[in-house]
Amino acid sequence: MTAAGARAHVWIAPDGGMALWLNVGEDSMQIAGRARKSGILVNPEGNFRLDGKSGTHLRLGFAGRAAQENREGLNSFFSIL
Repeated sequence: MTAAGARAHVWIAPDGGMALWLNVGEDSMQIAGRARKSGILVNPEGNFRLDGKSGTHLRLGFAGRAAQENREGLNSFFSIL
């Protein structure tokens, strides 16, 4: 992953799937809110937890998008971190 800012995050290559999970190391609900204000939609970990806690992970969907769109989206996302 070569997106600006990616160097600050751990990257584990997935075996497959339709989304990436990114550990942002802070409240993922707050980061998702900042992203939404910039027109970037991500799913905070809390949306997938039964206990309602926020967590530090974001789910970044990439299915149905071209590689270039994903790169542009990641660059935009990392610019708000």
